[in-house]
Amino acid sequence: LQGQSDHLANLQIGFENANTGDQITAVLNYASDRTLLIGTQLQEDSDRVIEDVPVLLDLIYRKKLEAYGADFTFGAQVQNILGQEFRAYREDNQGAELPFLGFDRGRVLSLSLTVGK
Repeated sequence: LQGQSDHLANLQIGFENANTGDQITAVLNYASDRTLLIGTQLQEDSDRVIEDVPVLLDLIYRKKLEAYGADFTFGAQVQNILGQEFRAYREDNQGAELPFLGFDRGRVLSLSLTVGK
């Protein structure tokens, strides 16, 4: 089926220390190659585009704090730690991969501070 991977795996490992308010979680996502487009007719010898799905690894950190009579939660998150890029290709009749589309997904770093009572 178009857009469906044959294999999927998601792994989440976390650690929380209730005494210090620390929480750290690692999330790993894997999906096997999948058909991105069917019947593109870009070339007579190729009728589908395959996405080489990147393995994604994210790390999430949270810290609960108390200051000035209020509760705070500091957060930090890094996405795509492995830095894998998006890549899609066509296969010709001999099984050779012909580049179709590719770009650097980049890494994302986000910080947050939540205030609550």
